[in-house]
Amino acid sequence: MSNPEPLQPDMALSLRDIGKVYRLYQKPAYRVLDLLGMCPSGPGYFHEFTALAGVDLDIPRGQKLAIIGRNGAGKSTLLKIITQTLRPTTGTMRVNGQVSALLQIGTGFHPDFTGRQNVYACFAHLGITGKRADELFDEVVDFAELHEYIDQPVKTYSTGMGARLMFSATTVVQPDILVIDEILGVGDAYFAHKSYDRMRRMCSEQGTTLLLVTHDVYTALNVCDRFIWIDKGRIKMEGDGKSTVNAYEASIKEQEEERLRRRTAMKTGAAGVTLRVRFSSRSGFALPAPLSLSGLSFTCEDGSVHMLPVAEGAPGWTLLPEGNVGEAAPVAGRLCRTLSTHGSIYHKAEWAVSLPAGARVKRLSVDYLYKGDQPVAVGVVEDGGRPLIAGELSASPAWSTAPIDADQAPRITDATGGVYGNAKITIESIELLDADGNPCRNMKRGQRTTARVVVRVRDKDVPRNPTFVLAAHRAGVAYAVRVVDDTLDLPHDADLIEVRVDLGELILGAGTHYLSASLFEPDYFHSPNSVFFTINPRVYCSMVRALEFLIEPTHPVDPMTFAFHPATISVTPLHNQAPATPEPAATA
Repeated sequence: MSNPEPLQPDMALSLRDIGKVYRLYQKPAYRVLDLLGMCPSGPGYFHEFTALAGVDLDIPRGQKLAIIGRNGAGKSTLLKIITQTLRPTTGTMRVNGQVSALLQIGTGFHPDFTGRQNVYACFAHLGITGKRADELFDEVVDFAELHEYIDQPVKTYSTGMGARLMFSATTVVQPDILVIDEILGVGDAYFAHKSYDRMRRMCSEQGTTLLLVTHDVYTALNVCDRFIWIDKGRIKMEGDGKSTVNAYEASIKEQEEERLRRRTAMKTGAAGVTLRVRFSSRSGFALPAPLSLSGLSFTCEDGSVHMLPVAEGAPGWTLLPEGNVGEAAPVAGRLCRTLSTHGSIYHKAEWAVSLPAGARVKRLSVDYLYKGDQPVAVGVVEDGGRPLIAGELSASPAWSTAPIDADQAPRITDATGGVYGNAKITIESIELLDADGNPCRNMKRGQRTTARVVVRVRDKDVPRNPTFVLAAHRAGVAYAVRVVDDTLDLPHDADLIEVRVDLGELILGAGTHYLSASLFEPDYFHSPNSVFFTINPRVYCSMVRALEFLIEPTHPVDPMTFAFHPATISVTPLHNQAPATPEPAATA
């Protein structure tokens, strides 16, 4: 890896076009042959797996960066390249300063050596010896709180104890760049809190740059100010914690949908599928009105036309079951199928389409009827995911035909998440009101506040007693303050309903907060729920971190307080009893 030119002083790290390709050998002997340059190419000997591709990244000094993603996304590979324990296949990296890494429990620590011996060995590796090493050793032991065990072999330590010692030894000397990969997840909550506090101080006071890889995205919100989401070896998104975590949560739903799509393809024998055509809202949540479809057709460059009478179906067109498309029924004089506004958690109509080999699509035509006030997103992608056609359908109260031409480089914007559920009851809006009933975003602790939530009942048969949750998440904290009503009583004579939550005098500490609202099936929390909320069919509507608001400080302890518990304090004097009369002293 080359360093073609030095970085600017305010930059800690710069990566350009970083890629890593592994060779997976059919037999161990082929690995040896490859090392000697004698292994033939071909799938009979090895195939290549791309762990990272085209990663560009600039990290300023002092930044706290979280790297999130599913297992196998490429996070750990990226960190190993940054720490130079792994060489990239392509690209260049430039680094300003010393990198300290905690990538795996036990790395650099010998299990047969005592904790003391391992710490001094760690210091020696850093060039620290003599009196300075003795001084830092005491700091390490004090922070790790392992006084009783420091002279015991590390192999006798629990996993959490080993993590404590490694973290303490690595961070006692302020590194320029600190890289941590999941290691703090094995410790207890108390030590994790201590560790995160040390990392924050290192970044703010010493200019240390933090790179944190974790699956606990909500804890990462407590520490990091920038997030990068890696998926399939590429940077899928980067930005602030709120928007990136929202998109990551939405991806769980997308990946579950893809798993179901593959299962359907196996059952229907649709191995030759080449295209998928999809209709949905821009956000991926429910449309405001039903979308009726009577016909779809592809026109190819050779002049051939491949049609789907939607109600009857056609060979080569398979409607994927994960969606809200109803059975064939007449609408405004035409037999069609309709994408409903509620029902499944997958708010879409999607067909898998198999076309003849060599067919090149140049146009999609859609016969539709739609009375909604939001456009319908239309996308056609190849089976590998490459966008082919992207467009929109506008409102049309009568049947009409919309042609959408293929573009050389169409752009299909992925939904970034934030609203989930089956939409049988939806949340239309959320706002905070002050004591005079005016909308407000900036307030002070102790201010009287009301939350106004407007909900709409879309399914006439849904129970009118859903579980209602209002949650305030403080930015940088993994927990929330919640208001819960297990059986919210919605009137039966209205579909658009206002829910007001009198929050009384605000008890939240100072800082930025996000307000979320959710509606679930009745008694949702009183039965097991092991399914993640973004793909849970028992969720009617969950609007996550929908409203940002600021609490201004009113007391010096505000910035360090999550919430102030309301209480009544009383003081009562305790009257001491009169001292006992001393017994007369014995006389000789």
